Amino acid sequence: MTAVEQELARHHPPTIYDIARLAGVSHTTVSRAVNGQDGMTEATRRRVLEIAGRMGYEPNASARTLAGRVRPQLVALVAAEGWRESGLLVDAVAREAHRAGLALTIVDVDPADERSRASAAARIGEPGTAGIVLIVADPLARERLRSLAETTHAEVPRAGRHRMLALGPDSPARVAVAVEHLAGLGHRRIALACPDTARPADAGSGIPGVRGVRLRSIEGAGADADAGFRLGQDAGAFADCTALLAPTVSFALGAVRGLRMRGVRMPGDLSIVSLEDHADARHAAVPLTAVSSRTDELAATVVARLLAADDELASEVQARAGLVARQSTAPVHDGARGERSMLSGV
Repeated sequence: MTAVEQELARHHPPTIYDIARLAGVSHTTVSRAVNGQDGMTEATRRRVLEIAGRMGYEPNASARTLAGRVRPQLVALVAAEGWRESGLLVDAVAREAHRAGLALTIVDVDPADERSRASAAARIGEPGTAGIVLIVADPLARERLRSLAETTHAEVPRAGRHRMLALGPDSPARVAVAVEHLAGLGHRRIALACPDTARPADAGSGIPGVRGVRLRSIEGAGADADAGFRLGQDAGAFADCTALLAPTVSFALGAVRGLRMRGVRMPGDLSIVSLEDHADARHAAVPLTAVSSRTDELAATVVARLLAADDELASEVQARAGLVARQSTAPVHDGARGERSMLSGV
């Protein structure tokens, strides 16, 4: 195992994204390689399986025996740009599918692109498909893919249709988990950075079950590191807020950098919570408190429901959230009135 492979394996179980990065291929190619499917050269297959084997990727052990024969598969349609936890969820579903004797075929799809949707529809209809998983961050995109799958099955008798399960982050629940944590630390005025595609909370609105807490929505804030940096550089963005809810880990890391350049201390002057979790959150200069999906538990539920013998052909599951407290949040200082007043003395 190379030094890079050792470093990746040390921080978290190897994922198809890790293998893809090291092999220089897409994660779709990795999925097809470890599941014994076609679509690549033999040299590429050997390289992918060799790296997967060195890193101890679980489906690899049986993948070498599967070339040349088809086994039942789940098809995962993934449209989760900006939702980094989706990669961990895909890998967890792949492990659960493997335990159930199924392959998992991953199809990246752009819900707004006609050719991409047509390609996804063709993959749904492949022989041996036992179920469809939609892993989609945006609610509108999730509806589009659900409609695509239902249309594809319109001419198929009910008994022959695949079960379909849509997965996505439960954004309101994540906000509630984060706010409850911050309220326990004494924060009462919290800024919520809303990505362009998210429906923001009403400015000044409270949180059910948490008395005295007010959210200040920052609409159209974006979700990547550059957007976070721009917000962190904006001296007037947070008004009198003492905490920030960041939509993604990347956004939070950008915001930390922008705030530090203005002399703002985290968490002394401003606490930050990321509404998703990822390895980068753990290893940041200021490790980020984050709301994390219970991916293994969710994956087990997904596979079990897809294989259940019931009459429900389509349903939705939202990723349950739990808080992981790290060093980016702290109690409010006595008398603190927010990031602006701390810096300017207002």
